[in-house]
Amino acid sequence: MENKKTSISTSTIVGIGLLTAIVVVLQAMAVAIRFGVFNITPVLVPIVVGAVLYGWKAGAWLGFVFGVVVLFTDAGAFLAVNVPGTIITCILKGALAGAAAGAAAAVSAGAAVSAGAAVLPPQAARHRTITRTRARERILFMF
Repeated sequence: MENKKTSISTSTIVGIGLLTAIVVVLQAMAVAIRFGVFNITPVLVPIVVGAVLYGWKAGAWLGFVFGVVVLFTDAGAFLAVNVPGTIITCILKGALAGAAAGAAAAVSAGAAVSAGAAVLPPQAARHRTITRTRARERILFMF
């Protein structure tokens, strides 16, 4: 039985940390941004970018942080009605939204890589890596 250790690079930790800070600041400031009767929330952009760049676990983390900030800033009226339901809904919807964005990005990047792999010979692993990077860039440019 092998003991498989996973390591996270310093740049990944720093990137996720910066995106976490951006999520907190954007959501805290989104309370003040109004367009008529609607709140505009640009906080989903760093969640999706983090999910695309670092995977579904990072997206779930960023969504979790978003849910916690929403719970502290915007959920006061709902907490008066149902405390456990509000807490579960706020945190779970954020985490699932981030995880879904990461999963969709992985499926989209995998489809692009598979399409390129059908044409390329097996020894072209470097080209497949470049193709995966370009697929992620295309996903980011959609936003």
